[in-house]
This record gives sequence, C-alpha cells and structure tokens, in this order.
Amino acid sequence: MPSDRTMIQFLLDEHYPAWLAENLTADGIDTVALMAHRPTSGALTTPAYSKLRSLNAGLS
Repeated sequence: MPSDRTMIQFLLDEHYPAWLAENLTADGIDTVALMAHRPTSGALTTPAYSKLRSLNAGLS
C-alpha cells in the first residue's frame, strides 16, 4: 500500500550548506539539508531531530 508521506530524494549531511538544498529544491529536486535544521552551535536540537526523523520516516 502506498504511503501518504512525502518522500525526500536527497538528505544532505552537515558537510553541505542549507542554501544548496534550497537551490536544489527550487530546481525541482526534493532535498533537505541537515544544516537547515541545526542551530549554529552544532548541536542537533530535539525539535530539529524530530523534524528530520518525520521527514525521513518513509525512507527506511
């Protein structure tokens, strides 16, 4: 049975800037950057981690 969740084509890790995901998404490629959901201190916060987990849930 198909899932109603949106699938992400690319999940960019902390080595890639958030603007790259924004540019790829603007070009029609579904992309999420970890750095877009991360505070500048480098620690992944619980709300950001939860958001990424929910976006990525359908991939496993």
